Amino acid sequence: WVLETMITQDIIHKSFWALKTSEVLDLLETTQEGLSDEEVRKRLKIFGKNEISGQKKTTAIKIFLSQFKNPLIFLLLIAGSITIILKDYKDAIAIFAAAIINSLLGFYQENKAEEALAHLQSYIEERVRVIRDSHEIEIDTKELVPGDIIRVSQGDRVPADCRLIYINDLTVDEAILTGEALPVNKGTEAVSFQASIGDQKSMIFSGTLVVQGLGNAVVCRTDESTEIGRIATLVKEQTREQTPLQ
Repeated sequence: WVLETMITQDIIHKSFWALKTSEVLDLLETTQEGLSDEEVRKRLKIFGKNEISGQKKTTAIKIFLSQFKNPLIFLLLIAGSITIILKDYKDAIAIFAAAIINSLLGFYQENKAEEALAHLQSYIEERVRVIRDSHEIEIDTKELVPGDIIRVSQGDRVPADCRLIYINDLTVDEAILTGEALPVNKGTEAVSFQASIGDQKSMIFSGTLVVQGLGNAVVCRTDESTEIGRIATLVKEQTREQTPLQ
């Protein structure tokens, strides 16, 4: 079947966990038989690829050297050089030590943010089983779009935020989002609009791990629109704090 899509970016803001499965499918203009290839191409143009885009990876040495672009470091280096000329070596050592300590603190802050973003990106698997045109195929997770029907089973990482439409004894580890150590039992029934992430039993979230059972779900949110994508965005936008010395 071919559908003339009317779907827009605003769809991702809907409270899918509080709607019936039939309402979710209608909203996302899809069916349990999946989307057509033509429809997928249209939606990729609207939503983009399902990936958490990160800044270009910066090596540790570049992060460290970038600390010396700070005006405070320039000031300290100039002061240290003057004290050497004046043969005040004790002060020179103290000044250069302060510059190095400040650079190390700045390096620690920035490198920690880089590692956190890389860690979040590692939670997204590269392949996923999806139903399209009534056929189950395996695709790259980057090609998922809202409205796709996916299948998950024990050991799978969830590739996007999805509304469950069928389950069989499904439990999911959501510790990366909620901090809850115990796996969560999932269902297909709608829950309260006010439900927190941990109580949205009818949803499975990108990056979480299927511990037991299997299920079918319709993709609701992809890339930075997912819960883990929002966390990654906050990490990327984190501004560097001043060190105690600054």
